[in-house]
Amino acid sequence: MKYTNKNAMVFNIKTWIKTGIIMGAIFVCASCKEDEIEVYSGPAAIDLSIAGTSDWSFMINVAESEYIFNINLSAVGYLENKDRIVKFFVGERSTAPSTSYEIPSSVTIRAGESKGTTTLKVKKAGLGETDIYSLVLKIDPSGDFTGGIRDSVAVSFTRDFPKSWYSSDGQSDGGAAGYYLGKCTHAKYQVVFDFLGNIDLIDYSGWFDGSASNLAIALNNAVAAYNSLHPDNPKKDDDGSDLVFSPST
Repeated sequence: MKYTNKNAMVFNIKTWIKTGIIMGAIFVCASCKEDEIEVYSGPAAIDLSIAGTSDWSFMINVAESEYIFNINLSAVGYLENKDRIVKFFVGERSTAPSTSYEIPSSVTIRAGESKGTTTLKVKKAGLGETDIYSLVLKIDPSGDFTGGIRDSVAVSFTRDFPKSWYSSDGQSDGGAAGYYLGKCTHAKYQVVFDFLGNIDLIDYSGWFDGSASNLAIALNNAVAAYNSLHPDNPKKDDDGSDLVFSPST
């Protein structure tokens, strides 16, 4: 058969089509590989987190003898159709005496579920007046789970004043009250407690009603009145300086 330009053109078209089909198949295979969903294949693990505050002062409610921290548990890995046990132990960085807390020995994650909760109870009895205690809860791998990325939670508690201004509405450092009262110190909180009868600044945490600035004025007047009656033993701040409530102190 005589080879013509027409034959060459047909050959080239067929070659292009074959090449296109091959390249398309390669592209589809590569795309499928890129779109593959990786499935977790590691050991079953538990992440821990605290629901709410991780710090507690029994001065917040002097009538309370116990406080409960709520702990969330989240399983990482496959769901299973059987109950699984999470075990705990107290970490070595804990400073709380063993008589001051109760932790669960284990918690059950129910079949087909990946979430759970537990509690950590701390007690005021036997605590030092000014000490701050820490308690670290960790995952014990002897159960059905190992520790995840967040394999521990740490809480602190004290029967002394907290280290930052407290407002039960959840505002950080007492909201506006924290600003107008200045840096939170033990000496200042003692004055606040003596003046208010508690340490909750919720009634003074708002920014637009003037209550916080008025409280600072009232506290400074109370300190001045005390100092005038006790010139040889005036109230001082923790560092020995004059005790003043203001944004700059």
